[in-house]
Amino acid sequence: MLRKNNHLFILMLAVIILSACDNKKIYHSFSSIPLDGWGKSDTLTFTVPVNDTVMPIHISIETRNSEYYPYTNLFLFVNISKKGSDFSTTDTIEYTLANKEGRWTGTGIGAIYQNSFSYKEIPPLLHLDTLIFRINHGMTDALLQGINDIGIRLER
Repeated sequence: MLRKNNHLFILMLAVIILSACDNKKIYHSFSSIPLDGWGKSDTLTFTVPVNDTVMPIHISIETRNSEYYPYTNLFLFVNISKKGSDFSTTDTIEYTLANKEGRWTGTGIGAIYQNSFSYKEIPPLLHLDTLIFRINHGMTDALLQGINDIGIRLER
C-alpha cells in the first residue's frame, strides 16, 4: 500500500510541475494565410487582452512556411495599438527563414517549418489594456506564396 501511495505522490508531483511550465504565457495564437497566398493589403489582426500590469511583456512573432516559400527572408510590418487609445507604433522587421545554404531554419514536420522570433519587450502596462496587433507582409509580391501561418506569443 505504501508503494502505491509513493507512485501516486510522484505522479501528482509530476502533473503539478508540468502544468507550471508554461505559466509565463499570456497569449499565443496563429492566423492562417489563405491557400492562394497572402495579399499585400491583407492584414492579420490579433486582439489581445492583457491582464498583467506588473511584469514586462516579451513579444514573439511566429511563422510557419512551406518548403515552396521562394525567399530566405520575410519582411513584416507590425503595428501595435491599444484599444480605445491614440497609442500606435509600427515596426518594419526582417526575419531569416533559411540559412545561406538554403536550409530552412526552425523546426520542420514534412514540408512545413516553424520559427519563433523575438520581436520586442514592452514595459509593464499602467492598467489593464487590450493590445491590437496588425501584421502585413513587406515583400514585393502582390500575392505572397509559401507562408502558411503567422502567430503572436506574449510572455511575462
